Amino acid sequence: MSGSLYLPPPEILHYRQTASPDYLPDQAELDKLDPRLRPYAFVLFNGSIGAQSTDRFKYASQTEAWILSLVASSSQAAGFAAQFYDTMQQLLWEMSPIPSTLRFGTAQRQFWLKTPYHLPLGGQIQSRIINLANATNAIQIVAWGLR
Repeated sequence: MSGSLYLPPPEILHYRQTASPDYLPDQAELDKLDPRLRPYAFVLFNGSIGAQSTDRFKYASQTEAWILSLVASSSQAAGFAAQFYDTMQQLLWEMSPIPSTLRFGTAQRQFWLKTPYHLPLGGQIQSRIINLANATNAIQIVAWGLR
């Protein structure tokens, strides 16, 4: 497997079977990535949002990167909904209301993107997060990938 990124076989990722039939990135897409790239993580959102309120956050890339997966946490069981846009205001990902972060991804079970997302040097990802709880909710969303 020289030069390719290893991901576990689909049968290990039982938690994604209900979310999508394609619950792993395409190996052909991963093989296109430069094998010299190193693991990289950055915050797409980190903050506390008031009861049933909305907040925004912007990440500006200081280096070229490839996003492979997302992980999230929420301090309230009601969860949150999220939208992510790129520099050109095009919708990248939209996460419907998430009563628990298990469908979004956790550090133990990441939400793998079907196709690696290329974030160019100076590129931006803007997030819009909606707190679905009736109380203040501490939310963190992290992108994992390579740079």
